[in-house]
Amino acid sequence: MMQNVTFTACGNTLDTVEESSGTRPTLIDGIEETQAGIARIIALQEQGWSYLSP
Repeated sequence: MMQNVTFTACGNTLDTVEESSGTRPTLIDGIEETQAGIARIIALQEQGWSYLSP
């Protein structure tokens, strides 16, 4: 975050974790949440961003 990196959490994944554990994960300040992470990835790719996987 200190180098202008944006982090986005998948709301669907957070919902799944909450259903299985009974507790929704707490996000640290500055983390954005989107309902569907894959939709966010696709939208960014359409804007010219690239997806890299380790």
